[in-house]
Amino acid sequence: MKRHFDETGRIVIPKEMREELDFGINDFAEIELINNKIVITNPENDDKQKQLEFLMERENKLQRIEYIIKNIKSVEIEDIKRILED
Repeated sequence: MKRHFDETGRIVIPKEMREELDFGINDFAEIELINNKIVITNPENDDKQKQLEFLMERENKLQRIEYIIKNIKSVEIEDIKRILED
């Protein structure tokens, strides 16, 4: 897809692309020059990815604790603390 620059150096990013990157009106965009290419990203997506990774890690820890409680007859509080600290 080709777009032209206007007299002030602006280009229009197609609506479909903005929607895919979850950009709304007045949102900020991260603009970088990488290997002679302009890369535009939504900085809020980075935050969402970090939140998702945190929640997945937390879920994994809870599953490990659940397994220990269900399958080991003698559970020490230290076992659970060790999982939570990992």
